[in-house]
Amino acid sequence: MKSPKIESAMREIAKVRDEIKVQLHLAAMDVRGTWTKLEPRVAQVEARIVELGDAAAGEMAGQVEKLRRQLVALRAKIVAPHDPPPPPVVH
Repeated sequence: MKSPKIESAMREIAKVRDEIKVQLHLAAMDVRGTWTKLEPRVAQVEARIVELGDAAAGEMAGQVEKLRRQLVALRAKIVAPHDPPPPPVVH
């Protein structure tokens, strides 16, 4: 028979595990949706810059910067945690 303290800790572990699974799934859907919108935009901007050549610098600067910011933000969502970890439970 497990002690009440161990049983409580195991319930907490199971709860946190399940919450992590849900959050990972939701995060993956969010990131995937954003990437699905941004990836074709990268190809469009690249193609337009090639098409315009030297003239692209002025005409595309704003679009390039906006796309760069969006990609950096998406990378940050993937690499950095969304929320700080909870403080450790002290028994």
